[in-house]
Amino acid sequence: MEDGAKGKLKGFLHFYNATSGETVPSCDKHFTIRNAQVVCSELGFSSQNAYHWLTPQWSYNPKIRIVKTYMEPRECRGFEHSLEQCS
Repeated sequence: MEDGAKGKLKGFLHFYNATSGETVPSCDKHFTIRNAQVVCSELGFSSQNAYHWLTPQWSYNPKIRIVKTYMEPRECRGFEHSLEQCS
């Protein structure tokens, strides 16, 4: 997370895969605003003003090797306490 304009936090969602030792981006094209709200809550942030966008971010961290992703499609309803609880 980084501090954006006027104290707003922003960042890109990445997952750590303990099996491969890779940090990979969430590249689920079905990721929704409800998913973003659940992730914000899980990280201890307010979900009231959560937002998401889909865009390639290859320049965000050039040290990260983007080889593959491990994100399975998840559908949150908004009441879950973690992304793992989403179906």
